[in-house]
Amino acid sequence: MVEEEKIKWFDLDIENNNILRDCFGVVTKEDIETCEKFIGITFPESYKTLMMACDGGFPKKDCFNYYSIPFTRYRGSCLGMFLLFSEDYPCPSELLIAQYKRPGEFFPEGLIAFGEVGNGDSICFDYRENKSNKNPPIVIWEHEGNPDNNVSYLAPDFESFMSMLKDDEEAETELEKLRKKEKEGGF
Repeated sequence: MVEEEKIKWFDLDIENNNILRDCFGVVTKEDIETCEKFIGITFPESYKTLMMACDGGFPKKDCFNYYSIPFTRYRGSCLGMFLLFSEDYPCPSELLIAQYKRPGEFFPEGLIAFGEVGNGDSICFDYRENKSNKNPPIVIWEHEGNPDNNVSYLAPDFESFMSMLKDDEEAETELEKLRKKEKEGGF
């Protein structure tokens, strides 16, 4: 898909609220820029646009599949909620800046968590190689993995990650196919 087409599709879905549900509220561009300055990075524009429309929302399609480096097999997971920018939220541990200031044990430097998975894993922007990257790869930090090898690649950028999200049934069907190919030696 051409980059311009991908952005039009993404923007249209934001306008029609086809991406997130149960938003906590909205944040301003200034709120996000303050966070970016504090951390010393720039978030992808599509992520900022989504958060300004719906801070702390839950994706309507929330499941994805990936190859887990720590567990050396395909796994399925679901994104719970996007971490919030709004400091008015009653649960401070779900704020993006709080996660940044107090990361989990063995959480790698250069990852910025933006989403939670119900089991304690985090969906992250990966700034480890280049802190000035305005559209970093997306990875999952698997808290139960080997501390030296607990990060698995998900997508080349935020929009690609959002595009890979599926409903439960679609994701389960895809995972079955991936595991079958894996058993047959297709990977």
